[in-house]
Amino acid sequence: MKIQVENLGAIKNAKINLDKPLTLFCGQNNTGKTYLAYIIYALTKVKVSKSPLKFNIPKLIENGFVELDLNIKELFEFKNRSIDQIKLSLNTIFGISEDVANQIFSDFSITFDVDIDNFSTKVTNIEFNESLDVIEHRLKISKQVGSLSLKVDLVEGVDYNDLLNSEFMGIIISSIIANKVVYYPISNAVIFSVERNSIFTFSKELSLNRNLLIDQMQKLSKGDKINPFDMLMSSTNRYPIAISDGLSVSNDLQNIQKKNSEFYTFATEIEEELLNGTLIVTNKGEMQFSSNRNKGKKLPIHMSASIVKTLSSLVFYLKHIAEKSDLIIIDEPEMNLHPDSQRILAKVFAKLLNQGFRLLISTHSDYIIREFNNMIMTSYDKPEIRKLASKLGYNTDESIKPEQVGCYYFHFPKPNSRQLTVIELPVDETGFEIPSIDDTIEKQNQVAEDLFYTLKYGKADE
Repeated sequence: MKIQVENLGAIKNAKINLDKPLTLFCGQNNTGKTYLAYIIYALTKVKVSKSPLKFNIPKLIENGFVELDLNIKELFEFKNRSIDQIKLSLNTIFGISEDVANQIFSDFSITFDVDIDNFSTKVTNIEFNESLDVIEHRLKISKQVGSLSLKVDLVEGVDYNDLLNSEFMGIIISSIIANKVVYYPISNAVIFSVERNSIFTFSKELSLNRNLLIDQMQKLSKGDKINPFDMLMSSTNRYPIAISDGLSVSNDLQNIQKKNSEFYTFATEIEEELLNGTLIVTNKGEMQFSSNRNKGKKLPIHMSASIVKTLSSLVFYLKHIAEKSDLIIIDEPEMNLHPDSQRILAKVFAKLLNQGFRLLISTHSDYIIREFNNMIMTSYDKPEIRKLASKLGYNTDESIKPEQVGCYYFHFPKPNSRQLTVIELPVDETGFEIPSIDDTIEKQNQVAEDLFYTLKYGKADE
């Protein structure tokens, strides 16, 4: 799936190919990377909307399966309507008022870089055979290459009778399937913003604000006098979609944890290797952390180490929510992590890619970039490379092929330019280079070298 974005904040133009499993956003601060990540998240996350698919739940339950015809024109229109919805939802996406959104993004546009003929070819060539989990119900969906229909099957041993009178469930299921087809190979999206290190604390605060607002409204209904300023300051602020969706999950931890994803074991390995402990959801739905160094003590998440707060939402997602083909968007994964941990996390990302996930990562970390480059070099099928990779501790599921990577560099073409461009950097057998990071490291090394020689010998090395 290729998209083109114009006039998004400082971004003049950006063409992004999301068909590649790993997409990287790199560049200096204030260059629009987070803006673009938010737009992509809002576009690719599953949305409940009017679907072009005619989904008949009674027929599904009666026959045990149902076939859905894929009308290319209707699906193409459905896809384009999602673009229109993005333009109408910029205030919600960024947590601002409509007036401010209209002012900031007055010239914003987004389009799919595909016409109906190419879209038809892509849909025709789609193939999948997998499970679909929808609110405690599991279905099987399948589609063959060359076919313009797909099949939905019931799973043996699951009671579906409560679906019969649920029109809303039919809308949800048809929306999920339609999104899966039009955004293939992405089935859904999840985002971990830079605010994730405090997301569980935010959720508690949000609940307190809601309760406080209810109390204030009750006082008003009784005729009690209230200071309007106090009421305004007590009410809940509006959050960007990336934060509000994270808060929704953190407010429902107790229910969500009842189901384990197929990646539960993988998530526990991350806990052991990176967190050195275990995340626990209490009966009150609050997140706690138990360190391996002191298993008898359970700390509230806000009292745990920075690395725990930073990665807890990702680990919880992998334990209980994750599904293959999800697009995982992470803003600055290096946040609060020691270089050793950054390298380990980069290997975790490679394993996720090799298990069917897709990643969009915005990063400033030279450690993560260099580790990606190392894993790209280990992907080459040469005996000497395989031998050295094994000696250096790289497993086969930690390699990344260069053709799997799309790296986008956000930069201002001129020093005093107000709008920046986004260019796709070349990725070859040795990986890729980020100019702004490499330049900074080179300058820092030169400064250190000049200072060293002046300190030792009275002048800088010529």
